[in-house]
Amino acid sequence: MFELLLVFTILLPLFGAFFSFWFRFGLATAISSSGSLATSIILGISHKIGTPPITMNLSFINVYMDELSLFFILVVNIVALFASFYTLQSRKGTSLREDYSQSKFHLWFNLFHFTMLTVLVMDNLVVLWIAVQLTTVSSALLVRHSGTRSAAEAAWKFLIITTTGVIFAFLGTILLAYAYYATLEDLSKQKPELLDLRWSLLAHPGTINQSNYNILVVSFLLVLIGYGTKAGLAPMHTWLPDGHGEAPAPVSAMLSGVMLKTAFYAILRFFTIAWLNLGEEFILNLLLCSGILSLLIATPLILKQQYKFKRVLAYHSLEHMGIIAFGVGIGSKVAIFGALLHALNHALTKALMFLVYGHIQDSYHEISHTSAGRSAGRSRYEAGNDKHIRGVWKKMPVVGTVLTGGGLALVGAPPFSIFMSEFIILGAAIQKFQDGPPNGPPDLQHWLLVGAIPLYLLTLTLIFGGLVGHISRLLFDSTSAGRSVGREGSEFETSRYDVTSADRLVKVGYARLRFFSFGSLLLLMLISGLTIIRWPLDLPELLNESARIVLEGSQPR
Repeated sequence: MFELLLVFTILLPLFGAFFSFWFRFGLATAISSSGSLATSIILGISHKIGTPPITMNLSFINVYMDELSLFFILVVNIVALFASFYTLQSRKGTSLREDYSQSKFHLWFNLFHFTMLTVLVMDNLVVLWIAVQLTTVSSALLVRHSGTRSAAEAAWKFLIITTTGVIFAFLGTILLAYAYYATLEDLSKQKPELLDLRWSLLAHPGTINQSNYNILVVSFLLVLIGYGTKAGLAPMHTWLPDGHGEAPAPVSAMLSGVMLKTAFYAILRFFTIAWLNLGEEFILNLLLCSGILSLLIATPLILKQQYKFKRVLAYHSLEHMGIIAFGVGIGSKVAIFGALLHALNHALTKALMFLVYGHIQDSYHEISHTSAGRSAGRSRYEAGNDKHIRGVWKKMPVVGTVLTGGGLALVGAPPFSIFMSEFIILGAAIQKFQDGPPNGPPDLQHWLLVGAIPLYLLTLTLIFGGLVGHISRLLFDSTSAGRSVGREGSEFETSRYDVTSADRLVKVGYARLRFFSFGSLLLLMLISGLTIIRWPLDLPELLNESARIVLEGSQPR
């Protein structure tokens, strides 16, 4: 039964892609995303935490789902569900070409969802690399969906940078295979095929001989650079502002909310192998330094005045991926628990921010409905310059309130969820510093924490002020550009099209569904900041077991 549920969880987005040309308006996408989330929750409830992982062997494709996989599957499916609600259309396009464009969008959206789920259940590390590369292809096509020149350039930049990075990850995988094969040769054991390089076989102490440790160190370094490029870690983050800035709102939510996390999931799998076989602080220090570097680079970029808010949100992705890497780099179970919780909290918060801001962009873009304002409205919108979006709280009070709540959550204000995970990571760092090395004098990580903890606090404080400034300009500043568009109370504005009363009701219904999803995300973030949810899944237990897997591998508990 478990295997069947897992297959349904993964394949439902693939069915959604297939039916996207027959079920219009994104219904196939919403249905498949809902089904995938529902089956993954049922799977999590029925498959008791701590029991052996679910495995299936299909030729060279070895499916493997443990608690760490299940946790990331849930994160991907939750964000995909809310993003799919946003993609629902209330009417057909104005032409066959527009209808075809909508169908293509939903095709690639579902394939993007499917490829990310595939990454999370691959036991074979080579097939995992292939799945990561497939997420690049499908997401690049979504980034360029608008068809503008800037979107095409952003998609091309995203494709080139991430593909180059993933090549480094492939080289790291090959070096890991070399170290493993050399160990087997030393032990006079039969070497498996490259396509049988399974994580479940490697995630044990002693699978790599001491003579091959240097190869393993280089392997992990290449993997960190390669998958770190896809995860948005500094200094390989340069695709983030263009990719997030030019993509449609639901795609930006998926890119920032979950694609970065699936790439980091790949890093975690390699981290476990390296940590169990090396047992050296060097591996932890690499992640710790990568996290702090990401925070340091993100801070001035967020503080800088930007006229495109989605670019600001992209730099926040750099910040929060840095926090996650910093948490894992501390190396304690509590810190990794906090890092995984932060991955969930950031996914929900960033999904809300991109979707809400996309709704604001849509509402302000309605100026193009009038012939007098069409030229000015299109030039502002297509150039990506958001200077005309001002006074949101006055014109759209409900949306303005949600944007305020999401912004406060994003910068870690209590009582929202990100505050809790950031505090857990900070507490774990201080505890690790106080405990010091178990034997002997202070080591390198001890001295790194001396500088890292103050920098962690300083950057978070500065970033808090930076985002508050950006959101304040959107909410309260009433420039001449801001007064020229929109009007008070226009959240449910339906004058964009000449529609019948029935069509108008449908459009209002979709708008209310969109607002319901915004409110649900905000409420979820608030509840998660007060307590770690235990229903319908026992999230603390799932996170504890996931953290154990990261540190101890596939050993039974």
